[in-house]
Amino acid sequence: MKNSLLLRTLALCWRNVVAQACTETFTPVTASAFVAALNPGWSLGHTLDATGTEGDWNNPPVLEATFDDVKAAGFKIAYHFTGSSPDWTVDPTWLQRVSDVVNVVTSRGLHTIVNVHHDSWTWADLLAFEPINEPPGTTAEHAAELNKLNNIFIKAINDAGGFNLKRVVTLVGLGEDSVKSSTWFEPPNSSFTNPWPIQYHYYYSPYDFIFSAWGKTTWGSDSDKATLEADIANIRGNSTEVPLLIGEWAASPVATETIGCWNSAYIYHKASTPVTEQSLPFLLNGNTLESGYSSLKKVAASTDYVVVGSNITFKASLLSSFISSSTASGTVTNFTLTFSAGASLVVTVVQWDVPVLGSTTSKAVSGADLAIPITWKGILKSAAARPLQQARTTYANQWNWDSSHVIITASAVADVTPSGKSTTFSIEAYPRVEGNNANYTLTV
Repeated sequence: MKNSLLLRTLALCWRNVVAQACTETFTPVTASAFVAALNPGWSLGHTLDATGTEGDWNNPPVLEATFDDVKAAGFKIAYHFTGSSPDWTVDPTWLQRVSDVVNVVTSRGLHTIVNVHHDSWTWADLLAFEPINEPPGTTAEHAAELNKLNNIFIKAINDAGGFNLKRVVTLVGLGEDSVKSSTWFEPPNSSFTNPWPIQYHYYYSPYDFIFSAWGKTTWGSDSDKATLEADIANIRGNSTEVPLLIGEWAASPVATETIGCWNSAYIYHKASTPVTEQSLPFLLNGNTLESGYSSLKKVAASTDYVVVGSNITFKASLLSSFISSSTASGTVTNFTLTFSAGASLVVTVVQWDVPVLGSTTSKAVSGADLAIPITWKGILKSAAARPLQQARTTYANQWNWDSSHVIITASAVADVTPSGKSTTFSIEAYPRVEGNNANYTLTV
């Protein structure tokens, strides 16, 4: 159904095109130069395609000052999502609003990509065009239809006249992922003169980490990094002469599990071990560390800490003034770090040990949450309650915590009962290191 709607939409657009004469100036740009100018990019989200009124989908209505902040933060492109009318007649008031927002962006020297996000055909600026957004499909036959649509859209753009014969068109492969794109994408007809890169739109990989667990709560191993490199190398190797554009990617605290979002502003010391120096990585963005202090003492450069590249190393002599091998578990103190620009940051010093459960097993009883007593030995919250069997558990849906319990929700307990098999949960704590967990078994 969606593919048929795409064809209908594009056919109507093509049939209704009226060539326009332009009086403004236009500087042609190659696809490579256009793509190079986009990094890094920022997404406005589904602001203009919100059903109801602009801003109804969690984002506020668009303000000019937003793009001043975006530009000041160093972004080069603002990515917009827009919508369309159900009878395929574009509301002129809404279209003028889209045009006004595009003008706000480009007047600041930013590129922008604007797409009809939920009906899957798009247009773009400083200004380039993108034909189809998120095209669905899984087979070579689907890809062949998409390759036809790319050509139909380029023809419609060219028939509109003006500068559109020279405008960049960001073409897409099936599903806008690297594997399908590198396998089935075909270049447009050589009669078209528009410069074009390939936009493989989404890179939300690994999906089991980016979107709420499925048992994966950490990322960053050598294997993880090698997989990422291989994913990009696959399409790069199959498109050696074509510029590539990743339209969307993220590892966001909105979607990842809470433990996927824990920050590095903690110094963890394991109880019953010697105190040693510890380093934390920071994205300094050209700033310098100017001072540090805690409620217990002022922290002095060179004597208490050193900065090498993007790492701040806190010396053992400093940490030993707060903690020892026998210090009670929990938060010990906070350092406040001030920089040459931007907000101050807080580093928390924590003494930790493995948490202790009040019991380690019980029978699964459907209909109620299971509150397991726990003595925390560090930060007073759980990182995860993860079944050792293959299963999905997400914070608030299948597990939770309070100051003295880990909670397996009623819905998770109800999932265990019909399986007829005992299920062991790994109750994982901070810091995220091997062995910092306790197991609890639900029997049936």
